[in-house]
Amino acid sequence: MGPKLMKSIQVYEYGDIDVLKYEEVIVPAPNENEVLVRVYASAVLPIKWKIRKGFFKSFFPVSFPYIPGSSFSGEVIAVGESIKEYEIGQFVFGRNTKGT
Repeated sequence: MGPKLMKSIQVYEYGDIDVLKYEEVIVPAPNENEVLVRVYASAVLPIKWKIRKGFFKSFFPVSFPYIPGSSFSGEVIAVGESIKEYEIGQFVFGRNTKGT
């Protein structure tokens, strides 16, 4: 059996909404100080479309491909080795820098 996959919006270049690609990607493993969350709800804040269009690339560049969004709620499904304050099955909400 192959690697676990998840649905994701990927952005490979600056542009309009046509640069948003709905794809299956490999589920990442959390690093030592990270948690992996199965996202049940996410939000793309208004600044994100401006970033996608490249309006801020001179002072806020992105690495392609990236997943838009930063606000989320969901359930912890894996924890890194040094994580003590969260556990698998716990429901969480917050913001992150790796996309939602």
